[in-house]
Amino acid sequence: MFTLCCKKERLEAEERNLMKKKKLEEKNNSNQEDEKQHTYGSETTNKTIHFFSTFKEAEEYGYKEMASHTYLQRLNFLEILRKRIYNDKLTPDGKWFPLERTLTIISATLK
Repeated sequence: MFTLCCKKERLEAEERNLMKKKKLEEKNNSNQEDEKQHTYGSETTNKTIHFFSTFKEAEEYGYKEMASHTYLQRLNFLEILRKRIYNDKLTPDGKWFPLERTLTIISATLK
């Protein structure tokens, strides 16, 4: 009887460990998906139409949507907007030109 209880407890502990490992793997997979670069209008984007009865409802929905995005998604959106606005500053392959570094020495005399 004693060995049977110990085996049962050991099996339950192993099942709990497996569940924890699965949860960690799912969490890591979701983090990796957030890090992937998604382009505007890609197939992975879900597009839905929402109808609102008041402007206030629409505004609240917009704020909730913005708050639901992760940090990496917001950075990706920012990069997309920057590339749209400053597309003349991009190289032909779509990357940014390196920044020019200039140094100006201003000499001032104290009297």
